Amino acid sequence: MSSVDTASAPGLGAHRSAETRLALALERWIELVRTDRVLQVALALIIGQLVVRGWAAYGAWFVLDDFNFIARMASGLDPATAARSYNGHIMPAGMYLSWSNQLVAPWQWRLPATELVLMQAVANLAMLRLLVALHGRRWGIIPPLALFLFSVISLEGTVWWAAGINALPFEIALLLALTAHLHYLRTGRLRHALVANGWVVVGLLFYEKSALIYLAIAVFTLCWFAEGYGWQRVASAVRGRTAALAIYVATGAAFTVVYLVAGRDLTAGGTGGFPTYDVARALILDEYLPALVGGPLVWDRFGLFSAAAPTDAIILASLVTVGLVLNELLRHRSRAARALVLPAAFLVVDIVLVLLTQNLDDGADFVFDYRFQGELAAITAIALATMSMPIIGATASSTWRSPSELLDHPRRVAALVCVITALALVSTVRWTVTWHSDDRAREWVESVTGSLEHTAQPIPLVDRVVPELVMAPIDGSEGLASRLFAREPGADWVTVGTDSLRAIDDQGQLLPVLVPAVHQGRPGPTPGCGYRLGEGPTTVPLDSVAAEPGQWLRIGYLSSGSSPVRITVGDQTVDATVQPGVHALFVAAPSSFESVQISGVDPQTTVCTDDISVGVPQPFDAEGGA
Repeated sequence: MSSVDTASAPGLGAHRSAETRLALALERWIELVRTDRVLQVALALIIGQLVVRGWAAYGAWFVLDDFNFIARMASGLDPATAARSYNGHIMPAGMYLSWSNQLVAPWQWRLPATELVLMQAVANLAMLRLLVALHGRRWGIIPPLALFLFSVISLEGTVWWAAGINALPFEIALLLALTAHLHYLRTGRLRHALVANGWVVVGLLFYEKSALIYLAIAVFTLCWFAEGYGWQRVASAVRGRTAALAIYVATGAAFTVVYLVAGRDLTAGGTGGFPTYDVARALILDEYLPALVGGPLVWDRFGLFSAAAPTDAIILASLVTVGLVLNELLRHRSRAARALVLPAAFLVVDIVLVLLTQNLDDGADFVFDYRFQGELAAITAIALATMSMPIIGATASSTWRSPSELLDHPRRVAALVCVITALALVSTVRWTVTWHSDDRAREWVESVTGSLEHTAQPIPLVDRVVPELVMAPIDGSEGLASRLFAREPGADWVTVGTDSLRAIDDQGQLLPVLVPAVHQGRPGPTPGCGYRLGEGPTTVPLDSVAAEPGQWLRIGYLSSGSSPVRITVGDQTVDATVQPGVHALFVAAPSSFESVQISGVDPQTTVCTDDISVGVPQPFDAEGGA
């Protein structure tokens, strides 16, 4: 094409120019990877970590909150549904992603598992990119990268969908926002601040805790791109950057308003107060510090989950190892201490959030779950890097002060990194084996869906609460099977039925329904018939008031033909049809009533009943009973 032709087609020229730039950039990266040993080792570590985390993710399945996400999004796709608070979490993007997975591949774990692995890969590359942007391609970025990749702090968020759909987008947004903000600090170009803010917004769509990225940005700016002390340092950090500050503050304020409007369904510390010491000790001494040196190695199991349970010896070894490394950094690198502000600030926030948002009446044992501090793997890796190496273009950052017996001996550093990584892999395998060990929820769901898939006609089903090991009765689901399987075409969730109703039992079998006679109708006045039903109302009193949640009415009858019928129980009226012969009519009943009124029978049809009972329906196994 001639230059004239290209000029007459500016869109095509721009497209080819973009393709050329992309091709050149790709060639440069390939050449860098081919020749740069640091990048080769970094990418080898990333690939190795993805293999391990991929094994952990693909061997898992849907767990607890995952089912609540599916149940919620089956009820509607409007933004109000997706953005409604879930145990205090606002995560519309995560809810929509859960819905799309269920639409594309219902109950197929490989799709969300692949998404978790891909998000982990993006987070890994984002960390590598940030470390290179901060310090250049140097061997010193390998230890913090290895800490980020293999620490168990982030493990749960890469294998459990409900945790990962919060933690991984938050992690990605944090790392990419800090990289963009770093470019802004170096160049002063506002577009980099806009990019950083955009990544924060992306994170907020998945996890409200992404608002803490603004905290990381503030600490980053104050520590390394400002001068002076106290308010003078704050003024230095803001000077010339008011436009970016305004963007960050406005977006943060807008999100705060949205979060408060969406509603927080949190319980502030329960009725047991605020056990600050117990929570801080659990999060720091039992979780955080051991994980920095490959721990906790020892786990306590509770269901599918594993709680960090390091022995006193492991905790002591962790304190000694972390203390020795910190001593080397603080003695032999100037201005290294300021980097500790990052993990310290996030630890304080995590402790406060646990105290304010979790029910601590039964003690603080549950805070051994690493998902409460999952971002600290990334935050600590950044802190370690900025303590040990100068930041390119920073106003003031860590520099070499004196020779170190550890830091200035690459082989010793490499040996330490290898030992910690090996220990972290042991901790990872032990945690993952427990996570893979309980298939009860999977077997239950697959039993139900297998039965529903192989039916020619939708099966009339009575709704029941599913086992709590599958889905907790929260988030408006009430734990009901109809919410979880709302999109299953083989399920017909009925409130009225004749003879052949079924229900899902605790083993996932679809069994005939038995309504136990907790309450019964009083005998009728007509010998051989009981109550002769007609066009006018016939009232059948019960032997006691029926007032159980989830109760159903069963009417056994004999009819000479088919006829419409109207049943009124309490303030509820239902239209149904009686069939010729001996049958049973089932009707979902309100929570309280003491009589049943039946009317609307065709005058040409004779219907008799003396068999009326009320109870909570149960699946009936002919071999094992109800």
